[in-house]
Amino acid sequence: MEQNRLRKILNNNHNTNNKIFLNRYSPQYPASPDYFANRSETIEYFSKTVLNCARLKPPAPIDFIVLGDWGIGKTSLLYKMEQIALRGKPEITSRDFEKHWPSIASSIEKTLFIGHLNRALDKERELLKKIASLDETSVSPSMIKGIKGTPMLFSRLEEKGLLIKKERGKYKLFHPLFKEYLKRN
Repeated sequence: MEQNRLRKILNNNHNTNNKIFLNRYSPQYPASPDYFANRSETIEYFSKTVLNCARLKPPAPIDFIVLGDWGIGKTSLLYKMEQIALRGKPEITSRDFEKHWPSIASSIEKTLFIGHLNRALDKERELLKKIASLDETSVSPSMIKGIKGTPMLFSRLEEKGLLIKKERGKYKLFHPLFKEYLKRN
């Protein structure tokens, strides 16, 4: 098995004249980031762009397009970019998560939940809060008491993306954290 693997590597690495050597620069085997060379301008641009985008509040997503002929080193460049992007990436402990969760939740509420809730009319908001107060994973209009026209309200909330239809007559809120947000507010 090992001989076949080695033979395949050798054949794919342009073995000529029965000499055994591995061509580190074969297009079929991307260069390891540790052996990467001659792309300093591209690497510097990538590094600066990633750092600048990470400094924005909130951080901005980045898209890169890598174009080039076959064997020019596109994959090798991407491996190097990955290495740079992950350099110094901190590990997040549960303690860190608990410390930062309130600000994360607040950001989610401001950017997602408040905007979604603003789509709803007063009667629909009342229904959403009633759904959130139930200890059920899915609800049906017949489970809601004290609000008139619940089937129509359910339908409108589904159209607005605030409820998701699980099956015939059964709905759930569009996100579990939205339920917690509604309970608190």
